[in-house]
Amino acid sequence: MQNQGKIKVPSVIVAHLIRGLYRSNATTFKELVSNAFDADATEVRIDTNFPEFDFLSCVDNGKGMSKEIFLRHFNEKGIGSSTKRKGDNQFTPIYHRPIIGRLGIGMLAIGQLCHSFEIESHYLDEDGKGQAYHAVIILEDEGIKTVEEQEKDSGFIHGDLEVGTWQMTEIEYEEEKKGLSIITNDVRATFRREMKQSLEKNGKSLIDKIRFNQRKINDEFFSVFENNGNKSILKWNTYLETIWELSILCPLPYYEDSNTTQNEKKIVCPIDFSKISQRYENIKKFIEERQQQLKNYMFKVTFDGIDLKRLISLPSSNNLKPDAQELHLIDFDQEIYGRRLRFTGYIFAQVPLAIIPWELNGIQIRLKEVGIGKYDPSFLKYHEEIATIRSKWISGEIFVDEGLEAALTINRDSFNEHEEHYKKLQKEIHKHIHSILSEANNTAKKLSLEKKVVKTQLIQTNITNLIEEQTNNEFTVEQISIPENDKTVILDATKNKIIINIAHRNIKKETSDALYKTILAAYEVSKQLSANEEEQKLFFETTLKKIIQKLI
Repeated sequence: MQNQGKIKVPSVIVAHLIRGLYRSNATTFKELVSNAFDADATEVRIDTNFPEFDFLSCVDNGKGMSKEIFLRHFNEKGIGSSTKRKGDNQFTPIYHRPIIGRLGIGMLAIGQLCHSFEIESHYLDEDGKGQAYHAVIILEDEGIKTVEEQEKDSGFIHGDLEVGTWQMTEIEYEEEKKGLSIITNDVRATFRREMKQSLEKNGKSLIDKIRFNQRKINDEFFSVFENNGNKSILKWNTYLETIWELSILCPLPYYEDSNTTQNEKKIVCPIDFSKISQRYENIKKFIEERQQQLKNYMFKVTFDGIDLKRLISLPSSNNLKPDAQELHLIDFDQEIYGRRLRFTGYIFAQVPLAIIPWELNGIQIRLKEVGIGKYDPSFLKYHEEIATIRSKWISGEIFVDEGLEAALTINRDSFNEHEEHYKKLQKEIHKHIHSILSEANNTAKKLSLEKKVVKTQLIQTNITNLIEEQTNNEFTVEQISIPENDKTVILDATKNKIIINIAHRNIKKETSDALYKTILAAYEVSKQLSANEEEQKLFFETTLKKIIQKLI
């Protein structure tokens, strides 16, 4: 009797996972981009044959995929047998980029968008000699049996499962083609239909409005939210969503405003520090250093010819005062159960306006510079006050440079929330969220008080001006505090002066109380201006109309 052994997972489970791993077009393309990043490519070009979407290609100029690695994945060991991180190999050899891939399933990501695809790789072998091949991959859509079907047919679940076929042909190496190309004209009808429909809005085509330049797309669709009422990227549907989300997720530098003079320093996203209090110089330095690090990777992604950059712009309103924003710098480095966890980041709050677009509200976790999932508006399930409007004021990014990978799910889009590194990250973020919410609350109270003072001063000025104008300056108005006098309005007939006693609030609501006092003052003045009741009535009615127009 066997008392010990290894636990195995049937390939049928992996096969079905691969077919439906990715939640969006952007996360599908992200996997191909990550492979190019790991291959030390300086450029990866994705094309969708806009606006027909009947052809897809992803072409990079990296080191390519050798024939041996291709055969390992497609013929010998199977998909998911990556050796990118063999031994201590954690960084790419040329640009010293953190290696993203772990399992080697990303190359089949495009299978969610097509039925078959072609690979062409031009690379240098171990001896420095140029090699190349062309391969055709045909995916099995209907023939993959479920776990139940395979068990029913054979009585047990086989270790290997066919999910498609491949055919490879060696071709002549071309230096100018060095890298990897993935292309298909066998695009799924669902992808084409969804992308084409997304170019229609309210029965009108968006095609003529789309310019293949990120700044122009940003100006037309993404950064005009305050002006046209568009508060969400989702308004624009799949095609524009894909561009925006892909730029957010990929290991790219932040967008820089090139619309400046040579003497001006470019405004770098994600935070425009020219609109924020100078007390955050340490965070400004952190953002600039992070931006430089991203630039040093020398990595460029184009989507339909659009040079993508990470497009995050905070604050998302021009109506905020510099002191109406809060910023926290996060810097964590500890051993957790013998494994190092190291991350940095920022949390930003703008008071008292919601982050726009809504997709930037929450926390974005970046692992090895790649976004994992969307911005999380629950802040990793922070429960205190999270349902309040104040949580809508907050956005942040966390950059995990070491650790947490054991918590990463197979699709690199979420985490196992019970893994120890994730738990520690969650606890640390909750601590900062609690603190920044408290600061935001205090800032909101301070701004509210300042607003009330300004409003009170404006109301008092309006009352004075209104009475004096209506009497052609025969009467002056003085607003002073006389606590010992119970009267609201005091008439000094000898000096033609109306004294409004602001020591007493007759009505709780400020505007209503001001309206009440102004009406009383107008009534007292009307009696002094004329002994004729009709004239008194006419003056009072005319003044009353202006009071209502002015104060309500």
